[in-house]
Amino acid sequence: MIMSLALPLDPNEKITPHFTRQELECKCGCGLLPSLFTAKKLERARLEGGGLPITLSSGARCRLHNMAEGGSPVSLHMYGLAADVIGWGDLKASTRAGKEAIMNLFNKIGFHVLDSGGCVHVDCRPWIPEVLKVR
Repeated sequence: MIMSLALPLDPNEKITPHFTRQELECKCGCGLLPSLFTAKKLERARLEGGGLPITLSSGARCRLHNMAEGGSPVSLHMYGLAADVIGWGDLKASTRAGKEAIMNLFNKIGFHVLDSGGCVHVDCRPWIPEVLKVR
């Protein structure tokens, strides 16, 4: 019998001051986390957004979970460079006003933003320099 000496991961571990491991990691339980760059930009969005909570439906996704979710085969979620935002404070991405406010906030921070139906897809496309992104 093989015994693992690995310690269980704490889902409440803070990856940034306001985001926990559970909020950011792949939902399949594999433990994949977003890049530190992406996590810090999500934290910056929260701070620039008046400190209001940002609710994510998806952060990092491993290849298998991305396939199960019907994600793009070249999804930036798989590289820890994307998240899907469903709320900011009391605003919900499922409403037009909420979606527009969320998209404006993340665009201002320098994320690439896309309307993804019931959520706002935000990503840190590495091939778009920060200075060229709309602020």
